[in-house]
Amino acid sequence: MRKVAAALSRRVGPVAIGYAATASPRISDVVAATPGRVAVASWLLAPGLFHRAVARSGADVVAAPIGAHPRVVEAVLLRYYEARRFQDVA
Repeated sequence: MRKVAAALSRRVGPVAIGYAATASPRISDVVAATPGRVAVASWLLAPGLFHRAVARSGADVVAAPIGAHPRVVEAVLLRYYEARRFQDVA
């Protein structure tokens, strides 16, 4: 997360990391402590409990879950095929 935040901050300005689940800082605390308009770019895959927490964080803009983006699907399938290949050998 830190590497991605650093890369994004080089393009758009300061980026803070917040979490929707058990890690800290909580996303709502980060949003509350950030002056001005706040946009949240979420790495969640699907709507649900965690996305609702992000949506209720108080941010001005919240990205939708990544969902079935082709690159996500490709990464999941690659992991699946790698696991099957290992299982077939073992």
